[in-house]
Amino acid sequence: MKASHRVHASVYKIPELSMVKAHLIVVVDDMGKLVETLSGPENIGLLVRRFTQKFAREVVKECVADTFDIEVDADSIELMPYGRLGKMLFKLENK
Repeated sequence: MKASHRVHASVYKIPELSMVKAHLIVVVDDMGKLVETLSGPENIGLLVRRFTQKFAREVVKECVADTFDIEVDADSIELMPYGRLGKMLFKLENK
């Protein structure tokens, strides 16, 4: 059985540079345990079209696959503000 992962990410765009950047990406397993983190700001992709939530999820999905070699569904990616994600990471690291 393939392990499933959930991804929580805080991303933003820089239109002047045509880049998508991530403040923080957190990967957790199906049991809610921390698997990987990517702290930023980090360039994670090119801004090739309008910056929507769907596009942001696609960029995060590609970044997770390239960086951590973990395949995730776009539906298992949650975009959230950096402050809330930082608190979540703190709780996961200090369980």
